[in-house]
Amino acid sequence: KLVKEAQLGHQQLLWELGSAVVEQNYFDNGGRNMTYEKDVVDNMIKWFNDGGGVIRYIEPILTKEEGYFLHAQEDIQTGDSIISIPMKLMMSRVTARNVLIKNRGKYLGAELKSTFEKNEYW
Repeated sequence: KLVKEAQLGHQQLLWELGSAVVEQNYFDNGGRNMTYEKDVVDNMIKWFNDGGGVIRYIEPILTKEEGYFLHAQEDIQTGDSIISIPMKLMMSRVTARNVLIKNRGKYLGAELKSTFEKNEYW
């Protein structure tokens, strides 16, 4: 990538080099901790379902080689709803404005105001 995109700026070049070193170190040290990663996915799915989220036609899969991905369990037709996410599980300007930060007496929306002013299309 560094050769293909020789016009990278200083920050992007540092990011690419740092990412390559971290990734190589990660694999040199055995890669993913599958037990930990599976627990993280299981906890996330429980949180999602308990919060009213719905996943249809797909299941999350975790492999040591590829990490996380969603696998279709059956054919998905145009217009089928695959994932339904209630507003209370989303992070946005609207949902953050009513979340009180414990022990700080401030609202999350106020703390993230400068972030949301930049761009909400994460």
